[in-house]
Amino acid sequence: MQQHREPGAALLYPVDAAGEAFDFYLDWVRGVGDEMTSAYNITAFPPVEIVPEPLRGKSFVIIRGCHCGRPDEAAALIDLWRRWRPPAHDMFVAMPFRDVAAISNDPVDPLPAVTTGRWLARVDRTTADAMHEAVRHGAEPSPVLFAELRHAGGAIAREDPHASFAARAGQYMLEAVALTPTPDAARDAEDRFTALWHKLADHIAPLGGYLNFVAGQERVSQLHAAFDHDTLRRLAAIKRAVDPENLFAHGLPLDG
Repeated sequence: MQQHREPGAALLYPVDAAGEAFDFYLDWVRGVGDEMTSAYNITAFPPVEIVPEPLRGKSFVIIRGCHCGRPDEAAALIDLWRRWRPPAHDMFVAMPFRDVAAISNDPVDPLPAVTTGRWLARVDRTTADAMHEAVRHGAEPSPVLFAELRHAGGAIAREDPHASFAARAGQYMLEAVALTPTPDAARDAEDRFTALWHKLADHIAPLGGYLNFVAGQERVSQLHAAFDHDTLRRLAAIKRAVDPENLFAHGLPLDG
């Protein structure tokens, strides 16, 4: 049987093009269909051997994604970027569906890391600046590895009475990930995350919590920002019905 192939991966641009790339991304994403999922990403690659030498110790703007429709339609969308500005590294190729995890290329081994994320109701240059500031190295290296803005809409925004989450109105999802091998790095990451959300306080959607991209105490604190009252009450009723002894006690406190 022929393996279905989907265009995906990434275009890398110099980080000094971040603002212009962000503006182009917002215009570009308005013209993509449901077949395309994409993200605008700023990554500061650490100077370690597991990072390929051309990227090691450098920062890039990364436009990444995957298109599951016709290859010619996908090529036309990506060619808009290539015509806008030739990327420093062009990694968009047709790939088997089984290989799509390579687009994000997340490590398979455990790492000391923390993540944060919110749904955004709107984005603008303030968003891009806040992302860049979180990742940017000052007097000391930033523990934040990347900040990534992903577009939503499409199937995500469609009503689904069977879904247990209600935060579907956000047009974009912002995530940041920090490497925290030391207590100092963990504290720095927490400060940077706090500053990120402070700068974007008026950009966050009314139900801004997205629990997939938060952990620890922040995940608990975002519970009521991830579900509306009726959905949270329904989840609490299910919890009481299937786990009356609270055997699974280390998840979210569904005691509503």
